[in-house]
Amino acid sequence: MTAPGPDAAMVTDDATVIERSWREPEHFAVLFDRHAPLIHRYINRRIGRQAADDLVAETFLAAFRKRRGYDLSYADARPWLYGIATNLVAQHRRDELRQFRIRRAALPALNVPGPDEQVTADVAAGAMRGLLTGALAGLAPGERDVLLLIAWERLSYDETAHALDVPVGTVRSRLSRARADQFVYTETREASGGTSRRWLSTEGNRAGLVENSGQRSFRSPPCTVAQAQGASTCAEQAGYLPAMPTDPGKLLAYLVQVGIADPPPGPGAAPGSAWEANDLGKAVDYLMQTTYLLPAQRAALFELMAKTPGYTVVPGARDAIGRTGVAVRWRYEGAPAEIILNPVSYAYLGDRTWPVPGFHGKDADAYDGGALIRMAFVDRAGELP
Repeated sequence: MTAPGPDAAMVTDDATVIERSWREPEHFAVLFDRHAPLIHRYINRRIGRQAADDLVAETFLAAFRKRRGYDLSYADARPWLYGIATNLVAQHRRDELRQFRIRRAALPALNVPGPDEQVTADVAAGAMRGLLTGALAGLAPGERDVLLLIAWERLSYDETAHALDVPVGTVRSRLSRARADQFVYTETREASGGTSRRWLSTEGNRAGLVENSGQRSFRSPPCTVAQAQGASTCAEQAGYLPAMPTDPGKLLAYLVQVGIADPPPGPGAAPGSAWEANDLGKAVDYLMQTTYLLPAQRAALFELMAKTPGYTVVPGARDAIGRTGVAVRWRYEGAPAEIILNPVSYAYLGDRTWPVPGFHGKDADAYDGGALIRMAFVDRAGELP
């Protein structure tokens, strides 16, 4: 389609374009020219380029037929178009799952010959994004629709509800199951064989509880996100972070603000240093081990790591209780560290670190790390699920 005339650019919103197309059907081409690239990208990500070419045409053909029923109070037609496209994608669920699984199986090999560091970095980034697409295959269809419209297409909760023709409360429930007065309970099996437990209040406004293997339990002081971002010197202690950005470009600044990550090194530090990968890796490990993350937030963490040099993806890693997964690995001061993920769902399994030469001493354990064996919501600190 092509725009019908030079005055088309003067139209200020989609609703006006649609209303005008009631009288002048050819004017609907303006909507195609504006939004077809976005809809194509969305469908391509879900079921592949070959099907996307056909479904984009079907999306706009269906929209054209339904245009007289469009609610003109919505100036932006993108949610409407995404909703039509999502319904068409639903008819190709098997193709979508096959697409995600193909991408997961096609994780690039990390033993890249040659000295070109940029090639290695690109391969690692592609592997990280492969983890994300693999994780998407494990979501229920309704959850996947909500996640992708919010995380990939940057729709708001209200826009997503409009696109899917569901209440906004349904959108929220598909992303979250937490209540403000609850605690997030996590149970970790250590490499030594002991078990550690932690309770964090969902909002960080109540004292938490930590029971480390072989040590006395202690209360962790409360610290909300607002306190961590304000004048307080505390680091957030919330088990649920609904305001954590799903935009990778804003995520690192947020992690620094709430005390989970350290500020980036000063102007003299080399970009993409091992320090940067190590600090971000520790922050992601802490979040996955202690915090209930929304699917879009996990996606953003994967994307942020994909954009940060210094990571590799290693298959066949084992956590502290022998479960086999895929690891995201980085090195710091000569020693590796890993975040280990389920090879099918890409849920967090645990972490592993090795002693740093010259720092931990000759008697340091050869394997240090833990395996997350349970995460649940409970009503009070100390309560078991």
